[in-house]
Amino acid sequence: MKKKIVTLAAAMAVLFAALTLAACKPEGGAEATTPVSTAEPAPADFAFVKDGASEFRIVRPASDSSDETEAAKELRKKIEEKTGYKMELYEDWYAKSQAPSKYEILIGHTDLDESVAVNGEIDGEDGFFYVIRSVGDKIVLTGKSANMIRKGIDFILENYTDESGNIMIPHDINIKSEMYTPAVADYFGDGKDVTLTSALAGAVNAVDGCKVIQGGTTDGKYLYVITHNGDKTINAESILQKIDIKTMKTVARSERLRVSHGNDIVYKKNTNELLVVHCYPDGKMVSVFDADTLKFKRKIELPISIYCMSYDESLDCYWVGVSGGDTFAKLDADFKFVKRYMSQMHDYVTQGMDCDDTYLYFVRYKKNCVIVYTKDGGYVGEYPLTFPGEPENICHIGDYFYVVGNNSNWSGGVILKVKLSAK
Repeated sequence: MKKKIVTLAAAMAVLFAALTLAACKPEGGAEATTPVSTAEPAPADFAFVKDGASEFRIVRPASDSSDETEAAKELRKKIEEKTGYKMELYEDWYAKSQAPSKYEILIGHTDLDESVAVNGEIDGEDGFFYVIRSVGDKIVLTGKSANMIRKGIDFILENYTDESGNIMIPHDINIKSEMYTPAVADYFGDGKDVTLTSALAGAVNAVDGCKVIQGGTTDGKYLYVITHNGDKTINAESILQKIDIKTMKTVARSERLRVSHGNDIVYKKNTNELLVVHCYPDGKMVSVFDADTLKFKRKIELPISIYCMSYDESLDCYWVGVSGGDTFAKLDADFKFVKRYMSQMHDYVTQGMDCDDTYLYFVRYKKNCVIVYTKDGGYVGEYPLTFPGEPENICHIGDYFYVVGNNSNWSGGVILKVKLSAK
């Protein structure tokens, strides 16, 4: 009897298992089911412009005069050129006062939350780059300068525009560009109408009777400026001042120096040295100082008399303004004469100079202006400079000039930061 009960129980177990398996089969007799995914599908690309229309609008900072505002206007113009569609453009305060728009591209430092969050991450970083990042249904396009934002605009239009004029941007876009070294040279060139806009950035104080501003340069972190006692003889005395660009405070001063007129300064990065051009009445002489300590190191005698100088990293040479006129010359890395270039003659007072990988820049007085040449002697143009006194020296950091000179009553100096714009 016990054996029959066990057999019956076993049979029932087999039958139950069979019924269970049958219940698991879908209709049609498949042996297994396909799991149903509960994950949300990836969002489609942003139809930034499609078939000549868009749900996006551009939002810019409120300031009408800001470089970022100009970049936003350029974006609108370029979109229209590529697609035929003229996208709506709003100031940030006005956009916030209107009915919310689901899709927006936020340019630069708008006060919308998405912009504030992204800029809060990058503003403290060093270097020059742009960021393109989606935050929900907004696209934040910002960067460390307006020129970087322009590069971001070009990246979008060059990479996401198809042959039909549609602009489709990945919904999860999150791009931080490579580091750039922007240059003022980007603004100059054939057919470009360049405007220089000056803003007061700081002052240079007189020290121990040395109140006349002369030569200057930068290493990217500090400005170096000669303050002179006004003596026009070889016994003139000067003090070399080192000014922190972030604070515009003088952080170091040299002892009293004898560098004649001290009409220009060159910074040479690979040796961390400052070369001070004596100019009148000792035009062939240059004195070399340590950029950290401002201590004198040695003198160099040049083959020609000069009034200004700039070191060209790209060519490892020196460019100099030749005394007695507007011509300039090239010296090699060992200060040997290479070539002299004839240039436009102007009835202006010759001052300091600067250079980059592309152009030479000369600042002038008694028509305050910057004159630009190519390195083969080609004349690029003359650009008016607003300066409240006598501009003395010029240098650049990123895409700005710094021009330092005497204030209107020659009791000290002013430092101007000069913005460039081009049409």
